[in-house]
Amino acid sequence: NILQNEKFNAFEAGLTTRSNDGTMVGKMNFYSTTWTDRIETKYVQNLDGDDAIVYLTGINQQHTGIETEFSAQLSDMIRLDFGIGIGSWGYTDDATGTYKDYQADGSEEEVSYAYDLDGLKVGDMPQNNMIFGLTLTPIDGLKIQTLYRYYDAHYANWSISGFEYDGSAADGAIR
Repeated sequence: NILQNEKFNAFEAGLTTRSNDGTMVGKMNFYSTTWTDRIETKYVQNLDGDDAIVYLTGINQQHTGIETEFSAQLSDMIRLDFGIGIGSWGYTDDATGTYKDYQADGSEEEVSYAYDLDGLKVGDMPQNNMIFGLTLTPIDGLKIQTLYRYYDAHYANWSISGFEYDGSAADGAIR
């Protein structure tokens, strides 16, 4: 099993605009990123209670989204900030994994598995977010800031045992 270099293709386009007096700034950005031949390691526990590692190869992902930011300096003392990001990050293909079982006699047994990842959302990071901020500057050198952050579409990282299939047809794992 020869490992491939990971491949990364990204496209990003954005726009920034500013009011004539500089008190308001707006930004918008669109991104699309394709990852191919990614490699991951997943930790599992054998039936006998020992820890083991499954090496996954051929993981492909697509990340797309739009991000916007707006800032307004309402006065010398008051600034408002707002931002929002809406993304869709998912796996685009199934992957394979290799488990090495080390025997007491020093030998090793290698077992390969197929994983039904196509269409699964990328986990462990929120795909949508929003932030609202208020900054007060009552005197020079003193800033008081409050931020409200909201995260959404924060999927759990997938379990290796829940997406294994026999390689011929997906087992219909719940997404």
